[in-house]
Amino acid sequence: MRRITLIVCAAALAGGSGCFLQKDRTRVPLSRAAIAEIKPGETMIADVARLLGSPNEIIWSNGVTAPLDAGIGAGIINTYVTGGEELFVRAYHYRHTVTKTSGFTVIVFSLVSHDTKHDDLFVFFDEAGRVTNVGASLDAEQASYSPFGS
Repeated sequence: MRRITLIVCAAALAGGSGCFLQKDRTRVPLSRAAIAEIKPGETMIADVARLLGSPNEIIWSNGVTAPLDAGIGAGIINTYVTGGEELFVRAYHYRHTVTKTSGFTVIVFSLVSHDTKHDDLFVFFDEAGRVTNVGASLDAEQASYSPFGS
């Protein structure tokens, strides 16, 4: 009888246990080499688009932030006229995200961990479409599967 109980407990433990790892990414990683080619006072808006592709968001001179697919303007443009007011692109925002998720279960106890890190890049332009400032935080690859952080 004791042996049967031990076998049933071992089977329940083995059958009720599991683990998983998952990695999610949004957009492509930002290239440090491409970012290094962007020079304030020299690089133009079309050059930024050539180096990095289309941004996640465009921030206009009136403070409106619009996703690239919002239908404002067409292609790589610097100005847009709305309601008689000419707006210009104030900044491009690029974002790459990595989320790592891990989980472990033993019968009724589960431990799940999510860690999300971002690469964020803001490129600011003047009225002529020339880069004025570049700000980057490149932390996406530091995402961890560990439930206790990295």
